[in-house]
Amino acid sequence: VPDMLKDSIHWKKKLEKCLKNGTKTCGNQKCKGNCDCFQRWIDKKKDEWENIKIHFAKQDFGKEGVFLGVFGSGYILEGVLEKEELLKIIEGTYGKSKETEHIKKLLEEETTVDADNENNTTIDKLL
Repeated sequence: VPDMLKDSIHWKKKLEKCLKNGTKTCGNQKCKGNCDCFQRWIDKKKDEWENIKIHFAKQDFGKEGVFLGVFGSGYILEGVLEKEELLKIIEGTYGKSKETEHIKKLLEEETTVDADNENNTTIDKLL
């Protein structure tokens, strides 16, 4: 997760240079459109995160109701991601802004157990 955040900072700097050409469109000759390279990076990260979620879902944390199985893979992943640490990294990098406050609200929302629970994880919120 910290690596993804660092990569996003790198892209932010790269895009600022790319868009500072007076037209607010991509000035990179390698791009076929407005920052296709950035969109490819986003798509790649979504695939990587989806694979992490799939991997965690396949892990055996114990039978349902026994030891860690009572919580399930989503709970374990939430603990590994350490939301408070993520918020510190984000705020340390971007400062307190409307966007970081929005991310904070998203991460603080409790995940409810319902049919859409698999699409309401910390990873989904970060993406």
